Amino acid sequence: MTSEGAPARASVPPSVWLTVEARLARRIEERGGPIPFAEFMEIALYALPSSRAQGGYYGGGTVRFGPGGDFFTSTELYSPDYGRGLARVIEGHWAALGRPAPFTVVEGGGGSGVLARDIIEGARESASGFGEALRYVLLEISPALARRQAERTADLGAQVVLASAWSLPLAGLTGCFVSVELPDAFPFHRLLRSEGRLLEIHVGRDEQQGEFYETALAPSDPSLEGYVRALGVAPPEGVEFSLCPLARRWMADLGRAIERGVVITIDYGYADRTLIAERGVPARYFGPRHEVGAFDITSDVDWTGLIEAGEAAGLELVSFEDEVDFTRGWGGFQFGLRGHGGRA
Repeated sequence: MTSEGAPARASVPPSVWLTVEARLARRIEERGGPIPFAEFMEIALYALPSSRAQGGYYGGGTVRFGPGGDFFTSTELYSPDYGRGLARVIEGHWAALGRPAPFTVVEGGGGSGVLARDIIEGARESASGFGEALRYVLLEISPALARRQAERTADLGAQVVLASAWSLPLAGLTGCFVSVELPDAFPFHRLLRSEGRLLEIHVGRDEQQGEFYETALAPSDPSLEGYVRALGVAPPEGVEFSLCPLARRWMADLGRAIERGVVITIDYGYADRTLIAERGVPARYFGPRHEVGAFDITSDVDWTGLIEAGEAAGLELVSFEDEVDFTRGWGGFQFGLRGHGGRA
């Protein structure tokens, strides 16, 4: 069905090599009008490359990590102290579980592989036997990033397994699932209320101008209304906020996958949902904005939603704290700014 006033359909010859922009133009053509922002984001970030098409920011491996890249996280900035400090935290959970062997640490979205390397090296420094019990699995969607991780961990031996996040089911896990700044980049819906109605930001393409544009249309999924009601707050008229049902499903999947163990999720976001009413929850962009597929897109994590999803799947909240307090004493460093997420 074509939305009223939608631009003329894009015409992308099947014989040409497709950029991310061309892949999005084709998807908008197939839909017959604007697509939800969550779908735009999924292609822009996670589309896999092929012999005929460019991959997205993560899927194609164009992301640049570290202080000299598009953004940096604490794992890069404070390596190796950050990973080795996190290894001590994970070792504590391993000991509390009775020191099972093997003990599998699964990292989602391993980036450059620096955190995996630092955790494994930190575990090997322990005299408790943790290093011998540890097995490390890197879950990655991008073949290009998986190659980077393989190079970074190549000399660590058989302790490291690289697996596709698209296909590997997690079940019966004894161990720890760890991620640093992962769910903030899951495709999310951008919503707002206008004249009492819930609307969703969609992305279309003006073929005459050759540019993408945003427009507010009816929600692409009727269940979004239920998610908004569950927030327990009423966003003001015209204030945009992000909603990510995928992040909640992800946490629920982890709860069902772990038989004995712990989930450690490090990210930026909010626990007080009144912030939605105060300032909204907008999308954020990191990296050069010269072309779609060359920059990151994120939004604040709804911690309350993640905690609720995890508890419904059998997890129990052990602790919830600021990264400053969580990392206090690791390698003797302190963060200069409380709550700083490491994004430049």
